[in-house]
Amino acid sequence: MILILFAAAFCTGSLLGKTTGQLLPDYGSVSASSENTSWGLSFQEKGKRPIGNASIEELKKDPVSAAVEYATKSGGVCVLKDACTVTADGKENLFLNLSGNAGMATAGSGDVLSGIIAAVSCMYLKEEKNMGYIAALGVYIHGLCGDVAKEKTGMHGMTAKDIVSALPEVLNRTCQD
Repeated sequence: MILILFAAAFCTGSLLGKTTGQLLPDYGSVSASSENTSWGLSFQEKGKRPIGNASIEELKKDPVSAAVEYATKSGGVCVLKDACTVTADGKENLFLNLSGNAGMATAGSGDVLSGIIAAVSCMYLKEEKNMGYIAALGVYIHGLCGDVAKEKTGMHGMTAKDIVSALPEVLNRTCQD
């Protein structure tokens, strides 16, 4: 299971000096700074407890409740990436995604997901203010890239590069000018 928390709030902090903007730092960056809890984070390590005291096994039992609870408490957007990915924004918006496949459980796939969410945010920020929707769209595009990569390379041995390489085809299939 991969956890991505994407902050919709504008943040400032000593780590960034006077820079403001939306952040999608990794788990280590967030845990290193306790000053700002509305940052985003990504999480992929077994045994760590990203949401309260919940283990990965506990999160898998009820990922919807876990995502909603964390998004509500943090003021950000929570993405729990698994076979059925849950995206919650803490504002009563919940998205479930089934695109993607088991071949995407590979090193770097979570980084690709974070990058796609950030890119979608840049593409649609002026038009779409609901960061939960933006994150869910990024999750969907990421899953479609995995499905295209599966068609081309198969699930076994799929790499994060295969997922990224599918991005132009997916965007050409799904995006309108």
